[in-house]
Amino acid sequence: MKWQKLANGKWRPIREPHDKMNIKDPDFERRRMSKLRKLFLYCDICHEKYSLADPCIHHLSDSPDHAEKYKRHKALLKKSGEPKQDETQQRF
Repeated sequence: MKWQKLANGKWRPIREPHDKMNIKDPDFERRRMSKLRKLFLYCDICHEKYSLADPCIHHLSDSPDHAEKYKRHKALLKKSGEPKQDETQQRF
């Protein structure tokens, strides 16, 4: 425990913030994904809830992982023979 000396001569423990995540921490990715799994949003197109860790096809970001998921979805639609749908993002 670290201590800080106050101007009046007393000592108090230094409080470290608990809500901030350290990017250099080896546990960072696991903690980040656990927080993203807890955040749910509603998709007006799908009419379902989705988490930020696993978004619906309409709300994918530009990350390489999400681009791969979008390509798999498009290939699945093409393979199933369903009519082509516009899968672009409708809102922000």
